[in-house]
Amino acid sequence: MANSIRVRVLNRDFSLLVKEKDEARTREMAAYVDDKIKEFRRAHPEQPEITAVIIAALAVAEDLFSERDERDHLEQLILADTRDMTATLNAALAVNGADRDHGE
Repeated sequence: MANSIRVRVLNRDFSLLVKEKDEARTREMAAYVDDKIKEFRRAHPEQPEITAVIIAALAVAEDLFSERDERDHLEQLILADTRDMTATLNAALAVNGADRDHGE
């Protein structure tokens, strides 16, 4: 069931419908976006609001893409390690099986 919540971004309130279990996360995300906008506005007070919003959106997207890249890299490392461990285990099992076949 969706609940209506209010979040504040760029000194404006926004009503959002979110699942109850997602309320805290949605508030956290809104605060994150708001912080990115404020960070840019502090550094560049001469820039128009729309510029701050777009730059903040790009910063959030950059964070997302960086996290995705890191996740993909870690997944590749895990897959490689899993393949190596599987090969090592299969080799050990083959040796152990061969020893049994020879009566050792």
